[in-house]
Amino acid sequence: MKYPVRCMELRTHPIQWREPNYRMLLRTLHHPIYAGVYVFGRMTTVRQIDHENGNRLRVRCVQQDQWPVLIEDHHPAYISFQKYLKIQELLKNNTAMKSSHSSGAAREGEALLQGLVRCGQCG
Repeated sequence: MKYPVRCMELRTHPIQWREPNYRMLLRTLHHPIYAGVYVFGRMTTVRQIDHENGNRLRVRCVQQDQWPVLIEDHHPAYISFQKYLKIQELLKNNTAMKSSHSSGAAREGEALLQGLVRCGQCG
């Protein structure tokens, strides 16, 4: 299966088809366009002063409630906007544990798949 990727180096052929990797698929899951939603302002550029290298521009994600433009049902969707929001919540809860109060996939310890995998013989 090939996946379309915008190639910034090649202006004459902006789309290349490549084997998907984790980052490509995660970027797709985070983008609301697949829920039929048009948005503007998901990212913002922040200028940081670095005393060693001068000014640096960083791209930061903006929280959904702060997006300036969000138009639901803008175009045909693969999933509903409610399902998109549910997926975003699942992805957020499945991040690496940042505190003892957060849920998500286990990252350390002897039983990494505890509660996720069952024995094929005894169940």
